Amino acid sequence: MTTPTHKTRHSAGADLTSTETVIIEPQQTRLVGTGFALTYQQRHCMGGMVFILAIRSSIALKRGLMLHNSIGVIDADYEDEIKAMFYNPTNEPVTIKKGERIAQLIPMQYVVGCFPCSDDERTGGFGSTNT
Repeated sequence: MTTPTHKTRHSAGADLTSTETVIIEPQQTRLVGTGFALTYQQRHCMGGMVFILAIRSSIALKRGLMLHNSIGVIDADYEDEIKAMFYNPTNEPVTIKKGERIAQLIPMQYVVGCFPCSDDERTGGFGSTNT
């Protein structure tokens, strides 16, 4: 498992890398694995934690890719591998190479109790609370 890394002391996001080489065809959406899942300690380190997944700006600028859902929201109860959902709006195939830095994971605290909450527990994996 690859651990995300902050590249500078003042980087908000820690870089995630691709675990595979993937070709994303024009107008295609592909999930790209990072091989990383948050530990219990990371998910609950300060209470009320959420992790934002954002594309690296160089991937967007130089390759034309975008995250299909704009940003990813990784809740504290998500225990599976973090994957990036890339969309290729260009007219050319785009290759992401294994080991390439593809996204940033930004830890954030949020306020609990602003909205009603059901007692449901997550029973699904990527992109689903099964509701």
